Amino acid sequence: MNRWRDWWAQAQRDLDHAEHAHADGDFEWAAFASHQAAEKGLKALILAASGEPWGHSLALLVEALPASAAIGQEVSEAAHRLDKHYIPARYPNGLAADIPVSSTPRMKPGKPSLMRARSSTPAGAVYLDRDLRISQLRTAAERARGRLPALRRAVLFGSLADGTAGPRSDADLLLVLETSLHADPTDRVPEALAALSPLPCPLDLFVVTAAELARLEAAGDPLVREVRRCGLDLLDSALDES
Repeated sequence: MNRWRDWWAQAQRDLDHAEHAHADGDFEWAAFASHQAAEKGLKALILAASGEPWGHSLALLVEALPASAAIGQEVSEAAHRLDKHYIPARYPNGLAADIPVSSTPRMKPGKPSLMRARSSTPAGAVYLDRDLRISQLRTAAERARGRLPALRRAVLFGSLADGTAGPRSDADLLLVLETSLHADPTDRVPEALAALSPLPCPLDLFVVTAAELARLEAAGDPLVREVRRCGLDLLDSALDES
């Protein structure tokens, strides 16, 4: 489940807190809460683009944003300025002298800051190449078809199929066989995994026969409903064919 909306909502809450702290004259907490709001907002944008953000440096998170974010230079400059408050706004040893509240007053133009030039940790993001991952799984399905003559369909569903997967998401795959010598579907999994291997990612695998699939659908099985909702047949066969 991609929770970018939760990160965005919390970023807005943190920004509200920063504004309240600033109004109360708690400038060090206003600075830190502002950094938190920006960090969570940037991470929400990365998550929304199927990325996986890490670290706390706003400047580096801005650099890690997808090109579609179209961030201007002023945002990058603001990120660099706010990064200087990540540690010094909380810890005395983040300052050359004094305590955090003394380093974050309402500054007058041209007044020097006690903040060190760098104060935050490395950060970045990794992204899922969804088209490549699906192509790799399609290759695995074709390989399995050559090794399992009874294989009729290989249907990708779940987060990777509906576009909400991240770099570490597994793939949900339903294999449909014409028949099987194994009455228990779980007993079919080892042979199916061997037929698919090598795999590009962890796999949550379900193996049913065509007759079992028909019975599950008639019973309104939740897994089959999910497959019908977003399933992508990697073997390009129609899911409704007999």
